[in-house]
Amino acid sequence: MRVAVQTLGTRGDIQPYLTLALELTHRGNHVQIAAPTQFEAMITGHGLEFAPV
Repeated sequence: MRVAVQTLGTRGDIQPYLTLALELTHRGNHVQIAAPTQFEAMITGHGLEFAPV
């Protein structure tokens, strides 16, 4: 399944969605997180696809 997660805010707002995305990935899904550009390195560093908001 392809999943797109969209989130805005600070690191504390992004982190729970990152955890969710990682769990979905471990279960065989393809996940993309759309978030502010300042979090790109954090998201892609975990091997997830990033889309800027």
